[in-house]
Amino acid sequence: MNSACRNRALESRLVGQWTCASDLEICEYNLMAHNEFVCAVTRKGEGPFRVRGYWDVVGNQLRMGNSPLAADPADLVLNGCDSFSARLPGGQSLRFTRSKQIATA
Repeated sequence: MNSACRNRALESRLVGQWTCASDLEICEYNLMAHNEFVCAVTRKGEGPFRVRGYWDVVGNQLRMGNSPLAADPADLVLNGCDSFSARLPGGQSLRFTRSKQIATA
């Protein structure tokens, strides 16, 4: 991958905690500034588990996967400051909403 193609402005907007939910599971992503993510996945009827991986934005595509060379692209659509959608190559669209931070004393 040519790092000059990365959209660092969009990447900086996406750093943080995001939730993506479907009828079958809830995924809570922590997109870190150094292009790694941790995701807590909770599926109906199963215990939660965590996955780690790589993410970046190339052009207007969000890429997530195991490494920069094994990251699948999805068309990225920003829906304001607190949400975005990622349309997968098969046409499925995933909506991410920014997780609310809870202030601690």
